[in-house]
Amino acid sequence: MSASGPLAGLPQLEDLPPLSGARVLVRTDYNVPLEERDGRRVVADDFRIRASLPTLEWLRARGAEVTACSHLGRPDGAFDARWAMDPVAERLAELCPGVELTENLRFDPGEKDDAEAFVDRLVDGFDAYVNEAFGVAHRAHGSVVGPPRRLPSAAGRLLAKEVEVLGGLLQNPKRPFVVVLGGVKVADKIGVVRSLAKTADVVAVGGAMAFTFLVALGHEVGSSIVDLEHVRECRELIVEQNAPILLPSDVVALEPGGRALGGARVGGYQESFDTKVLGSHIPDGWQGLDIGPETASAFEEAIATAGTVFWNGPVGAFEDDRFAEGTHRVARAIAGCPGYTVVGGGDSVSAIDHLELAERIDFVSTGGGASLALLEHGDLPALVALRGAANAPAPGRACTLRCRQRTPPVPVRARALAAPWSAATGRCTTTTSRPSTPCVTWACGSASLKPPSKCRSTPPSPTCARSSCSSRASTSPSPSGPSTATARRRGPSPERSPRRCSPGWRCATSSSGTPSAACCSEWPTSRWRRPCGRCGATG
Repeated sequence: MSASGPLAGLPQLEDLPPLSGARVLVRTDYNVPLEERDGRRVVADDFRIRASLPTLEWLRARGAEVTACSHLGRPDGAFDARWAMDPVAERLAELCPGVELTENLRFDPGEKDDAEAFVDRLVDGFDAYVNEAFGVAHRAHGSVVGPPRRLPSAAGRLLAKEVEVLGGLLQNPKRPFVVVLGGVKVADKIGVVRSLAKTADVVAVGGAMAFTFLVALGHEVGSSIVDLEHVRECRELIVEQNAPILLPSDVVALEPGGRALGGARVGGYQESFDTKVLGSHIPDGWQGLDIGPETASAFEEAIATAGTVFWNGPVGAFEDDRFAEGTHRVARAIAGCPGYTVVGGGDSVSAIDHLELAERIDFVSTGGGASLALLEHGDLPALVALRGAANAPAPGRACTLRCRQRTPPVPVRARALAAPWSAATGRCTTTTSRPSTPCVTWACGSASLKPPSKCRSTPPSPTCARSSCSSRASTSPSPSGPSTATARRRGPSPERSPRRCSPGWRCATSSSGTPSAACCSEWPTSRWRRPCGRCGATG
């Protein structure tokens, strides 16, 4: 299915081969919190499992046998009972019966190394692959980038939506475009600030990372957290590149010797015995831990008139009630914004959930690091891998869903797009037991015909031939044979010398059940097949 904008070239579920009877591997992000109940480990929050259900149900509704795989926690490449997938599998079985779940991917060191042997084991026996794990799309792990090298692959509904929404922020946001960034580490977000500053009308910076920017401008910040290695980069952004960055003009600070995550519970910006609202110059020993009321008002004013808002990271140490008011005011302002609102990052989402504002946010991203990486670099390893899959639509191709639906069905035997042919199994498979020329859908057999002894790997033309799509549907070949117009374009006349089909096409004699050595030389009695889910060759 062709798409424009951020989804261009990314195969989606409709680009998969026919799924009836096929086995599909789905990479999910089930790295969910667990808790003990009655002596049993259970899932404490099943949001990520529920988020994958639309994709799982779509696949099952089309007759696929679905197996999910995921990581959980941070096991160091070996079995760790604390991170076994049993509690997750139990919850998945309740929400989507019939879907299997593999053991924790990170129990195998080959996952993080993208080891070929690990990928071979992972995809063995599967006919297709779907990536629904946006949360790890920025990691070049074996389960993320490996399967598209071997199987027809697609982005799941959630991953595609994440890419569409976050990619749209870089390409064509409704203006004014306001970005609110918080958190602790400047190193994690300086690239995002640099990238979004080129597009956004305002980049409001809060949290501990704001103090590195303030130091870059010559302010005294007391004992506040500062990343000295990135002061120069911050200065370049503000002074030399004139980025539209809005910094705190006042802060809520903790007195020298005070303890964060402790002390009296207070409401609003009421000062406790060990906190004080200070300006942007902070005395020695004091530590800034939240934006002040003046800064919060400035952030609210920018958000109120925004056409698009993106928020990632709390603007204060909101786990402590004394330093939570700034984050809460930002959250409420975004929830009340009439523009399109996007929130990403675990802490920001936690603040939204705590205030029960999630339903007033247009899109809540499931990926913290992945969303930042996409906004910084404009691409992710998982997306690169999917666009490289053999069934991925070529950029600029004019194919439509209507065109694809006219393509004759390709049977299960022809579904593995880039896997070696196995004489033992009688189909394209992922086994590495014997060397073979890679099989591809348009050259690897059919339901009634044996595959050729050598599978051809000639890809179709990178440019979609409109004549074979909806603009000239009457000339598209059918399962029984080519139309007269197609025969004149694709196959030689009987008087011409034998030759193979044009790239992207194959034919096999219907009489013997074995492909013709000369392929197109017997076109009048041959069956013509079009590539599965793709346009044909040029012409």
